[in-house]
Amino acid sequence: MAAVPLRPDDVTNDTNPGAKFQGCWYKEGKKYYQGVYVTVTNPGEYAFNADLYYGTTCNPNTPADSFGNGQIIDFGGFGYIFWFTAFANKRDMSAIWQVGSDTSQCVDYKTAPICQ
Repeated sequence: MAAVPLRPDDVTNDTNPGAKFQGCWYKEGKKYYQGVYVTVTNPGEYAFNADLYYGTTCNPNTPADSFGNGQIIDFGGFGYIFWFTAFANKRDMSAIWQVGSDTSQCVDYKTAPICQ
């Protein structure tokens, strides 16, 4: 059996993206959406998940919305903003964001800043 060397482009760094999350409000027109600014220290393809909750404590018994659901996204050396679209201007919400094996803390949108 022969081994084929992997090129860096063939490797998915799913175990260590080094993701950093900043919960924020994304503004589009006159509406604000619950969002997050994400960067990774190890560019690569990672599974992405986002869960939005009613209330400010990310209570798993109060789900409101989700997206990503394990979708593989190619994260390069840039920052990315993701946001929910169904609950514009609703401040009494919270979310947990995940890139690969890295998970954000609970984001409370009553206190989150505007995305920069």
